[in-house]
Amino acid sequence: MEKGPVSVPLGLAYLGAFIKDLPGIEVVGFDNNALKLDPEEYRKIFQEEKPDIVAISILTPTVYMAWEMARVVKEVAPAAIIVAGGAHCSALPEDTLKEPAIDYGVVGEGEETFRELVLALRDKQDPTGIKNLVYRAKGRVIVNPKRPRMRDLDHIPLPAREIFGDSRYGMNVNRRVTSAKNTTVLTSRGCPYGCIFCSKSVYGREFLQRSPQNVIDELKLLEWEGYGEVLILDDTFTVNKNWVLEFCRLFVEQGLKTVWNCHARVDTIDEDVVKALKQAHCSGLAFGIETGNAAMMKRIDKHITLDEAREAIRLCRKYGLVTLCSYIFGHPDDTWQSVDDTLRFSLELDSDYANFSVLFIAPGSKIFGELRQKKAIEEGHWDHCIGQSKKLPDHSLCELTPAELQAVTRKAFRKFYFRPQYILRRLLRVRSPAMLGGLIRGAYLVVLFELQGVFKKFSRAGKSTHAPA
Repeated sequence: MEKGPVSVPLGLAYLGAFIKDLPGIEVVGFDNNALKLDPEEYRKIFQEEKPDIVAISILTPTVYMAWEMARVVKEVAPAAIIVAGGAHCSALPEDTLKEPAIDYGVVGEGEETFRELVLALRDKQDPTGIKNLVYRAKGRVIVNPKRPRMRDLDHIPLPAREIFGDSRYGMNVNRRVTSAKNTTVLTSRGCPYGCIFCSKSVYGREFLQRSPQNVIDELKLLEWEGYGEVLILDDTFTVNKNWVLEFCRLFVEQGLKTVWNCHARVDTIDEDVVKALKQAHCSGLAFGIETGNAAMMKRIDKHITLDEAREAIRLCRKYGLVTLCSYIFGHPDDTWQSVDDTLRFSLELDSDYANFSVLFIAPGSKIFGELRQKKAIEEGHWDHCIGQSKKLPDHSLCELTPAELQAVTRKAFRKFYFRPQYILRRLLRVRSPAMLGGLIRGAYLVVLFELQGVFKKFSRAGKSTHAPA
């Protein structure tokens, strides 16, 4: 499916905020995920900037693009030190440093490590003792011991969004309800839940939160800067009920006007929470349902029930919160029956939006670890292992083949969004040109996704027709 709008890279923005006070350091941001420049275009940017240190955040889906960018930097600025971080580096530091252009890696929480590294490089000191650092020595990749997590998140400077600008940033049509300038915010780090497909490589399962007032202060600043809508990116915003209720109370009490939405779990909300969220201008919640089969729900360690999902959607509908439910096909031991159960359950819940994807075997996840231990996964082919990519994934952990999983995903989008009653309901809820534009774009993305499947089908048919006997 075509990629939607992208959000400011908060991880890099936090790094920028953590070092911008250092004497002799000028911080410049460059986000090619937003700019989408080809190598020759961003080569010119690096030639003009002549950077001394380049920090690159790497997700598994972007690892090849990140390596290519690192090579371009080395070509135009051979003395530049390139530092990799992000989820891929935290999960697979040795793999990340396979690329010779990468000089150092940072695993886990990166701010303190990156600051110490910048200081060491600036002062020409040996950085190899820095915790959380990855480097090469005598032909080997060395991963230093972990440092303790930062306990007081209120003392972390607010992300330096300004170094990236905001003209190319936005929110997906299924996450926004206004045409206002928008951005993203993080209120916590870590996720206490143990779903087997999620990577915990950066922050782990220890859940730490900023104080409610600290988050309110950031939202006040964003309002002053002209932002009107915010997506809260926490894995689960609603982990701590008392925290959520206090945040909502302060939001109303201090007169904020920002419209916002967040991610939640169906077992972490009740009527008190949903009512408070609505009063505090929350526009909607995103839930990871993942499967509509009770046995599969246990298999993936989701620890929610189908009835809890039904109740969560009922409460959101009662209080007028927009709902987005996500589902995954291809869980370990998924069957045609469990996949069909998931599709039927998505239609039963009838959330405002739904997203369907093929399982991505994420480095750092429990599934990945199990397959790696059994030597049942071939590493290094990251463009194939991404279920949402244009290429078929290498692996299927269930009775459906990779091609069948992608076909089921297309079918799910079609069945969910092309229902006459769904289309009519969405049209009746249009209240502004911005909402109509979002609806049209959403329809365009679904149609484009379906056409990609048709093209692949004919392409495969054409190849088999002309294949030698």
